[in-house]
Amino acid sequence: IDVLELKINEVTSTLSIGSQETGNRLSEYALLGEINFELGSHTVAPAQIEILIGVLNKFETTEVLLIGFSDRSGNEFFNSTLSHLRAAKVRQEIERVIRRPLSFTSIDGVGEFGAPVSTRDGVVERKNRIVRVYGRRS
Repeated sequence: IDVLELKINEVTSTLSIGSQETGNRLSEYALLGEINFELGSHTVAPAQIEILIGVLNKFETTEVLLIGFSDRSGNEFFNSTLSHLRAAKVRQEIERVIRRPLSFTSIDGVGEFGAPVSTRDGVVERKNRIVRVYGRRS
């Protein structure tokens, strides 16, 4: 956990975290895609970012909202931290690659809560290790 805490401080200095607020605004956005992660990882595959950049450009997206999730294989604190780290990493990679202005209206990590597939505690579920990418034109 110490390594994750250090890394989350490194990449989340500009996070706008607020699940309630994010949930209220979600209806204004279209789901553009999901970035998948390996168990316990926040590493983003370059191919996934390239595909996502193509989608962002195709739909002329100007505002992006990111929500990170985790499965229930770790404890609640670890999963929450990891989901935030994943969302922050996706933002970092998008900003590194995209060649036009883009606004991130919210970057959120909700851990194992609200994950796409409901499981019991301790269950590893690949479909829950994601960051969902939402976008809209302003």
